[in-house]
Amino acid sequence: MKELLFEGSEKKMEVIFTPTKEPLRNYPDSFWKKLCDKAETRIVSRFSSSFCDSYILSESSLFVWDHRLLMLTCGQSSLVNSILSLLKKVKKSDIELLFYQRKNEFFPAKQKSSFKEDLEKMRKKIKGKAWCFGVPDEHHFYLFHSESESHPRQSDRTIEILMYDLDDHIKKLFFNATEASEIKNHLGLDQIFENTQLDDYIFKPMGYSLNALIGKNQYYTIHVTPQDPGFYVSFETNVEEGSVNEITEKVISLFKPFTFDVIVFSTEKKNEEFISESFTRSAYFTKNLDCGYTVNFSSFFTPITTDRSAFEL
Repeated sequence: MKELLFEGSEKKMEVIFTPTKEPLRNYPDSFWKKLCDKAETRIVSRFSSSFCDSYILSESSLFVWDHRLLMLTCGQSSLVNSILSLLKKVKKSDIELLFYQRKNEFFPAKQKSSFKEDLEKMRKKIKGKAWCFGVPDEHHFYLFHSESESHPRQSDRTIEILMYDLDDHIKKLFFNATEASEIKNHLGLDQIFENTQLDDYIFKPMGYSLNALIGKNQYYTIHVTPQDPGFYVSFETNVEEGSVNEITEKVISLFKPFTFDVIVFSTEKKNEEFISESFTRSAYFTKNLDCGYTVNFSSFFTPITTDRSAFEL
């Protein structure tokens, strides 16, 4: 039997456009299909609110607002090719800020490129700075952001909670579920925030994704890669209500990870970090970026107890 090894760790593109640019939501469906094709992913589900078009992809998600674009891809996708394609089709003067982010992978040798190779390609098309947050031999992520002459026009905060090594009962749910509703209803994933519109999708033979929209500009998205080795869950949101601590505690109480990372992007110049009495923080890095955002990166683990000190082989 062929071994299934799917990379759950995601690559992320986020682009903020100028208010004067033609709204992205005016673009035809063929434009977004081609953008996904460049990353070697495809659209499997779509829904819209009055302000945003949400797409579940075969590898993660795409969100399109009038002047903002967020695309996440996992697996062996080549998101950098979507970025290069986008830069050919829009004016650089219409781009206020572009981010490209890449988390450390379980199976880096199976990727079609490294972050360094992606960076070399992007820097031929757009100027910017790149950073590594974390320890290269441990949990870390890479970040590129374009040069920007303007600072963010409004308060903006994104929280990413990246979870590994979940409780066995939660793992079994993802291994055994045959319908997306089983997962959503059992964990209450539609109850994390109020007044949400959402869409979710279960993949065969395994995998789960959820996109949710709240109000005008807010969202959250969940992606689960249920396999051993490499069990991985990502959660991301820009919801404004609630502190980083409140939101993180709520999410980890649902998924019960033993190890997880928290990444906070914020336009506020204060340290919004997750503080926990139940988990040990193994790493913490923070940086004020030239583009007006502050980034905080933390890694946490549960101290090993006697019932997890040995594993059957």
